[in-house]
Amino acid sequence: MATYEIEVLSPLFVGSGQKYPPLEYLISLEEEKFVVADMERVFTSPRFMLNDFLDKVKKPGFYLGDEYPWAREFPRFKFDSSKKTLLDLKTRKAEVLAPVAEGEGFYLPGSSLKGSLRTLIYKINLSAIKETFNEKIKKSLQNSGVKKEKLSEAAEMALTGTPNYSLFRALKVGDSLPLGEESLGLYQVKVLSLTAGGYRWKVLPGEQSTADLEQATSSFFIGFKPGVKLQGSFKVEEKYLTADNFPLVNKAYFNNWQERAREVQRQFLQNELKFYEEIGLSELKKFYQKLIQDSVEGIVLQIGFGTGFNSKTLKETVPLEELKGVLNWARIKYRENFPFPKTRKIVVEEGKPLYPLGWIKLKILE
Repeated sequence: MATYEIEVLSPLFVGSGQKYPPLEYLISLEEEKFVVADMERVFTSPRFMLNDFLDKVKKPGFYLGDEYPWAREFPRFKFDSSKKTLLDLKTRKAEVLAPVAEGEGFYLPGSSLKGSLRTLIYKINLSAIKETFNEKIKKSLQNSGVKKEKLSEAAEMALTGTPNYSLFRALKVGDSLPLGEESLGLYQVKVLSLTAGGYRWKVLPGEQSTADLEQATSSFFIGFKPGVKLQGSFKVEEKYLTADNFPLVNKAYFNNWQERAREVQRQFLQNELKFYEEIGLSELKKFYQKLIQDSVEGIVLQIGFGTGFNSKTLKETVPLEELKGVLNWARIKYRENFPFPKTRKIVVEEGKPLYPLGWIKLKILE
């Protein structure tokens, strides 16, 4: 059994489905920390008055740090952040997306990494899958009852087999070893959108946008910091790919997969670099130039929240006119004379757009 090593290159978030609401957190500007309170200890403190709490929590804009600043004495977690992000969160009193955790540790689910690698294996075999994938997608669209998340199911089964005999049974990826709160931080995300004259920032909900980054809608999450390293178990089960008694289809998809993955991802990085060069976002341009350098040493790919349509789909298998039909069916807006997709989720720090989300460098350690 080998081990994977992941170096986080931009803030990485895989959610637990939970959120930290304003009635459970405090902001410490002095420490530059986002503090999640241990509410059980707060509620059992002699200073806590239930009726007072129930009256205050009903009022709009309740924030634990304003009403019960002493709750900082009972921290459950403390996450690093910048003062600007903390101040923005305090102003907006937003919910904060919580990461996957086990006990007191935070980890990357093996299923998240395997899902990204699954898409990547398809992409490195694009010429071999394109015709079948497109044909099956068109057939699925004729079924009025098919759901968006099931659209590519028939195509994948035709290419890599049924769930019980899937080619991807050969790929075994474990959860990462858990890390402590010091490996994560609070981050702020905004949505960039192309315009005829460059770009603007989304004001959600709806189609409004603004040139003023400060006025754009923000979301917040707790994610792994750039520079953090994660490790877990990894194996491509060779017996499944070489022995005749394992009835898996298209076993050649895994041939020399790591080198081919590096090549495919380098082209992807070049395309993203061009995207940011053309709209004049120098910080993002520099980020992708550095990623291209890093891609020589490992497989650079995106995983998790906010990584977007390009990373998570196989849109390259569908001709443009047919892609428009798929997007219309899925109620995803397509703009003529614009690259698709025309939006990106961007991490903002100190008032500047600095990172796309979820970039990692993956190495397989034998």
